[in-house]
Amino acid sequence: MSTLRVAVLILISWSFLPGMWENSFIRAKSTSLAVIQKSDHKKSLTTADVGDSQLLSNYSPAEKSLDLKGIVEEMNRKQIEAFMRGDLQAVAHFYADNATIYFPDYKTQQARRIRGRAAIDKYWLGFGVPKAWKLEVAEVGGTTDAIWVIGTSTLTEEYDSKDHTYVGDFVVIWKRQRDGGYKIYTDIYT
Repeated sequence: MSTLRVAVLILISWSFLPGMWENSFIRAKSTSLAVIQKSDHKKSLTTADVGDSQLLSNYSPAEKSLDLKGIVEEMNRKQIEAFMRGDLQAVAHFYADNATIYFPDYKTQQARRIRGRAAIDKYWLGFGVPKAWKLEVAEVGGTTDAIWVIGTSTLTEEYDSKDHTYVGDFVVIWKRQRDGGYKIYTDIYT
């Protein structure tokens, strides 16, 4: 199992509230992560069928992947639109108030971590002029309450009258909020 998949398993297990996994278990394979709950019936996948804490155990892996990937792609689209409008405060608000971002500090060659609303706002407002941002999703999994995503980000900003492009891999965990929307709870990138 790759180190990245192990990190996803650890982060997902830390990010859930106690009791959420009752009657459930996690099974990891080298190619996927599945959350399975005991069930005696199958039904068609509709958004209305999925409650706040219901796992997508009644659906095939292909159905779960399509539904979760659609949610992620919509959130990514909205985030990129805000970035391209130059509304970096709106980008920051895609993160939960208690979210954490883990990233490398290339100047010091050290890993960095920021947590909380004020730090995340400062982080995003510190970017130069937005030029382009592409988020490529490679893998999606989890539940409708917490979706993990593995992918590649290509972001271009302008500062000092020059364009600077950063390409890195990421692992993001989107958590469903009480209003039914999603916010980023954990963002790890290289």
